[in-house]
Amino acid sequence: MKKIFAFALLCAPFISSANTGAFLIKHIQVEHGHVYMWGDGMHNPKNCDISGVVKLDKTKEGFDQMYSLALTAMASGKKIGFWASHCGATPWGGKNTNTAYAAYIKP
Repeated sequence: MKKIFAFALLCAPFISSANTGAFLIKHIQVEHGHVYMWGDGMHNPKNCDISGVVKLDKTKEGFDQMYSLALTAMASGKKIGFWASHCGATPWGGKNTNTAYAAYIKP
């Protein structure tokens, strides 16, 4: 049990560092089926080329649920946050941005 706890403590910085932090969505854009969201105070956890933007990749599992959660957060004025898995390609000059694999709404 102590070994599992120690391993969890070692992994914690890597897991938490993929979080964009909670933010209010200022703008949503859809291009080629992918969804891009802008927000103030968003972290750039993967050090991607473009900060302040998170991408929902239409080919990834959970896309519909994350998009629905984002629209709900925007319509209700709630903060949303994402966990990023990697820097995904954008249609903007070969630049990449954080690509989400999970989302949450802050009450």
